[in-house]
Amino acid sequence: MSKTTVIVGAGITGLSCAHYLVERGHEVIVIDKDLIDNGASTGNAGIVGVGHPPLQRPGLTRKTLGFLLDPKGPLYIKPKLDPELWRWFWGFRKACTKRQFERSMKTLMRMAGEITNSFDDLIKGNDIDCEYRDSGWLELYGTAKAGKRIEEEAEMQRAAGLKIDLLDKQQLSTFEPAIHDRVQGAAHFKESAFLSPRKLILGLVDHLRKKGVVIKTNTRCTAFENNGSRFKALRTHTGERIEADHIVLAAGVWTSQLVRHFNTSIPMQAGKGYHLKLASPPSPVPQLSIACVCAETFVAITPIDNGIQLAGTIEFSGINHRLRQKRLRMLQVGAQHYIKGLGQSAPRSSWCGLRPCTTDGLPAVGRLPNWDNAYTTTGHAMMGLALGPISARLLAETIDEGNPSIALPDLDPGRFGRR
Repeated sequence: MSKTTVIVGAGITGLSCAHYLVERGHEVIVIDKDLIDNGASTGNAGIVGVGHPPLQRPGLTRKTLGFLLDPKGPLYIKPKLDPELWRWFWGFRKACTKRQFERSMKTLMRMAGEITNSFDDLIKGNDIDCEYRDSGWLELYGTAKAGKRIEEEAEMQRAAGLKIDLLDKQQLSTFEPAIHDRVQGAAHFKESAFLSPRKLILGLVDHLRKKGVVIKTNTRCTAFENNGSRFKALRTHTGERIEADHIVLAAGVWTSQLVRHFNTSIPMQAGKGYHLKLASPPSPVPQLSIACVCAETFVAITPIDNGIQLAGTIEFSGINHRLRQKRLRMLQVGAQHYIKGLGQSAPRSSWCGLRPCTTDGLPAVGRLPNWDNAYTTTGHAMMGLALGPISARLLAETIDEGNPSIALPDLDPGRFGRR
C-alpha cells in the first residue's frame, strides 16, 4: 500500500525529496507559496561545491564589524533593532571557532562522498539537460594575503579528504586562458562541478510531473492538523485540505515559521544573494570554461546559459526581495579584474534570492523532535545546491527505514531546542 507525503517547498531540497520518495513508491504532493522561478534554487551561482566550508569560519567575526555599516562589503548586516537577528548573530559568533569549523567540516565531508552519486541520480538518471560539467571550480586570488588564506584553508580541507590542486600564475594561465593577468594563482577544487540551476530545477519539475508528482505553486500553507504526535493534514490559503502520511518542511528560510507549529525552533536568517547575467565577453577574448570564485571580492563567475553569471554577496536585511542596485553593481566591479573582457560584457538580467542560514552553519535534516511523521530539510545556506539532493536522499531513507544510511547527528533538527 503506497504512502502519501506532502512536501512544503519546491526548491532543490523539496524537489529532490520528491524524487527520492516517488522512487520508493510514495505518492507525493509538493506545494510552494511562489512560482518555481522565484526561489533561491533557480538563481544561485550554480557551483556544486563538494566539501564547501560553512560561512562560519575561524576569525570571521573580527572582520564582520567592519562590514556592518559598509553596504559595499561582501557581507552586509543592515543595522536595525531586531532582537531575533541579534540573537542569531550571537549564535553565529559563537560558531566562528576552529573547533566548530573542524566539527562542521567532518560532517560535511561525510556527505561529500555521496554528492556526485546524488547528482548522477537526478541528472543522468533522468536525462535532465542543465549544462552539468564536472570539471571542478577555481578560487582565484590576486594578492599574497588572499593566497596565504587559500593555502591555509586548502590544508584544512585536504586534511578532511578533499582533492585540491594549488596553481601558480603560470600554471593557471595554461589551465584557463580566460583568467586575467592580474590573478596570481588559484586553488582548483577538482571533485566539484557546475551547472545551470534554473535548467536543473525546471527539468526536475518536468520529470517529477511525468512520474505523477502533484506540484502546486502559488499555494500557501496556513494551518496544520494533528492527532497527538502524528501529523494528519494541512490546509492551504484556498481552503483545500491535504491529508498525508508524512509531511516534509523544506521551505527554505520560511521553514523557521512553519516548524513553530510543531513546537520546534530552527533559528535562521535570510542571507540575501544577488546575481547578474552578462553576455559572454566579445571576441577575440578567450571564453571562460570553468566556474570561478574571486577570493578578495567573494564573487562567483559561472559560464552558463549562453553567457556569464555573476553571483555573490550575503546581505542580512530580513525577509524581503528588495534589489539594491549598488550591491548588484558590485558584482561586475568585483569580477572584472579576474576574468578577461568582463568589464565590456553587457548586462542581460538581474535577480536576488534568500538563502536559509542557521546559526551554526549546518543544515537541519531529519525528523522533528517528538513527532512521529513530521520531517524537515532546510538551512543549507550557500551550500543548498550541493547538499540539497544528498540531504533529500538521507531524509527519504529516514522516512522509510527510521534511520539514514549515513548517521549525521550534528544535523538533528532538535539541536536548537523547543519553541
